Amino acid sequence: MTNLAMLAEELRQFAGAVRVAGDDVAGAARQAGAAPVDRIGPAVLDSAVLELQQETTGGLDRLTAAARELDDALVRLAERSGTLAEGG
Repeated sequence: MTNLAMLAEELRQFAGAVRVAGDDVAGAARQAGAAPVDRIGPAVLDSAVLELQQETTGGLDRLTAAARELDDALVRLAERSGTLAEGG
C-alpha cells in the first residue's frame, strides 16, 4: 500500500472517529433528556471536545508526516529527472 493510500485510509478512520464522537455527544444529550445543545452538560461537551482535539491532532500529525514524505519523494524524483535529462 502506498503512503497516499495509507493516508487515505487513516483519514477515513479519522472521519469515522469524528462521527462516533458526534454520536456519543448526541447520545449523551438524549440520555440527559436535552434536545438543544445548550442543555448538554459541560463535562460531556468538554470530554467530547477533548476527544475530537486528540483525534484531530493525531490526524494532522499523520497528514503532515505524509506531506513531508511526499515532498521528499518529489525532490528525489526531480533530482533523478534532472540527472536523466542531463544524460547521467
